[in-house]
Amino acid sequence: MQVDIEVNSKQMNRAVRKFMKELQNPRTAKRIHKAAGKPIEDAIKGNITDARTPIEGFGKRKGDFEVKPGTYGRSIKTWQIKKGGTDYFVGPQTGKRAKENEDAWFQTFVEDNQTYFAQLYGGNGGNRNVGAVKRGQKQGIGPAGQKMLKQYKKAVKRAAKQASTTK
Repeated sequence: MQVDIEVNSKQMNRAVRKFMKELQNPRTAKRIHKAAGKPIEDAIKGNITDARTPIEGFGKRKGDFEVKPGTYGRSIKTWQIKKGGTDYFVGPQTGKRAKENEDAWFQTFVEDNQTYFAQLYGGNGGNRNVGAVKRGQKQGIGPAGQKMLKQYKKAVKRAAKQASTTK
């Protein structure tokens, strides 16, 4: 019996190339990384306690402003660091990226317990959320890693299945 090794090796090379292409697909990595950020996001939100009342004040921002209770928690997102990349950050979103009712422009005051600024902007300086983001990131990193590993295993299986059906 004679086996044509050249034909089989061509099919094998084609299957390996297809497998590698699927694994290196940035969309796959983005999907996995964003999903892995969800446990961290949930852990951070679980550490945040909403304000009892709206915080009102005035300052360099245009006119008077009001920070509604829950704004800090709503600002916690899993967001892409740089367009075109596959890296994601989990934490408070500020500035142009954030929606108006989710902008945590005050997050530095909260995280660093800068009571002077809290008092300056209308608060009483009492802060229950000091270190909430860091605590949440530490709590969520284990489940996030497990989820990422599970998703990558699933992607490898999917890529192998697609590569094996190559003709």
